[in-house]
Amino acid sequence: MNAMHRHSASQDAPLCPWAQSAHHVPDRPALVDPAGHVISWAALDAAIEATRLRLESIQESNLALVVTNSREDVILLVAALRNGFDVALFGARLPQAVVASEAAALGARLIDPSWAQDATAVHRRQATGTPQRLSGQTLIRTSGTTGQARWIRHDALAHHDSAFRSTKRLGLTEQHAWGWCLPMHHVGGLSILWRCALVGASVLCPPAHTSLPEWILSGAAARTPTHLSVVPTQLGDLVAAGPPPVNRLRSVIVGGAHVSPSLLSEAVTRGWPVRTTYGMTETASMVTLSDVWTDVPGSHVHAGTPFDGVEICEREGSICIRTSTLGIGLSGPEGWYVTTDTGFTDADGRWVISGRTDRVIISGGENLDPDRIEHAIRSLEGVTACMVVAVPSTRYGQRPVAFISGLDPLPTPERMADLLGDVLMSFEIPDAFHFMPALELGQAKWSRAELEVLAHSLHRD
Repeated sequence: MNAMHRHSASQDAPLCPWAQSAHHVPDRPALVDPAGHVISWAALDAAIEATRLRLESIQESNLALVVTNSREDVILLVAALRNGFDVALFGARLPQAVVASEAAALGARLIDPSWAQDATAVHRRQATGTPQRLSGQTLIRTSGTTGQARWIRHDALAHHDSAFRSTKRLGLTEQHAWGWCLPMHHVGGLSILWRCALVGASVLCPPAHTSLPEWILSGAAARTPTHLSVVPTQLGDLVAAGPPPVNRLRSVIVGGAHVSPSLLSEAVTRGWPVRTTYGMTETASMVTLSDVWTDVPGSHVHAGTPFDGVEICEREGSICIRTSTLGIGLSGPEGWYVTTDTGFTDADGRWVISGRTDRVIISGGENLDPDRIEHAIRSLEGVTACMVVAVPSTRYGQRPVAFISGLDPLPTPERMADLLGDVLMSFEIPDAFHFMPALELGQAKWSRAELEVLAHSLHRD
């Protein structure tokens, strides 16, 4: 990310969907912020263009934003991409010292939200006759399974293609609204902005000081979404709160981690319009999507079928993906990206993601698969989420420890051993079971690296 010049707006750069929606549906709501303020597409585009003009004075070619899902974040990102900047997105939970250090390593100037022009104070700009293109690139920070930070870079065309494929499958239009309850610095939250901009749909922020279930079940149709992206924990909160609102919510897309058969069964039984998906930061969000689940799942929860233009296969035990939405520099021979995921297709061509190739726990000379253990635990009645990590063991080298949610109180280790004895070998059963810690504000899912640190503090051999 240390380019000397900004990216120029070539004909290969996609037209800006925010400008396109401002042209086609200028008065429709583009964004509803947590305070309930409605910003039209015309007003949002005017603020973006005014901010773009302000950013022209910056000499650097790389910017960094600490984002909190605010309207200023949206304005700054799109304005920067119009100007050809590379933009690194940081989460607000990251320590300031880490942000400063990594931004410096990327050669990026940290931009304050005050650079964004107020969308309520800008008059609709006159059409210039020059189409707006997005020539900049995004950088998304991901820790993977190891906790080691990596930056995945995408050009605007990758985000555009991802949005086009998902909106086509979903039938998303300007009449719809998407709940923005995933953080923008993760690809799941960022992709919502692109999808809505592409078709003129509204982005709805959860009302301030309101939980996700309270918001979705409030009955205020004008302020609740038709589409929602959640992680399994959020789905569990919704299901526990009651049945879904009638004739409003069309799709609840669950991703980011494995969803347990137990949780999915309860969601289907209660009538939640759940769709499962598979994707990752490297592919600019989801590459498969299921139909709305209507049948109670069996032992395997599939993630649906690939989008048009996405190829997925299994080679030498790993899932491989070929798509135009891959991050820059990730494709290998013949354009394939080799993931660390394992999986297979069922009889209907739907992908079942079964595990990973990089998480083996070696215990007493035995190779333990944490995904196999997690799958067994998630299959228990009432379990909504599970993550298994390794702790050091003087006798065995490593031993598995499980963090779970959905069971309160937790069964004793002896009871868990009885419940799991028919599906796991005795040496595969975790030595201990703990409650999953609560997610912090702005945190989309648990970090395996953080759980490993917590497990080590709880189990000092």
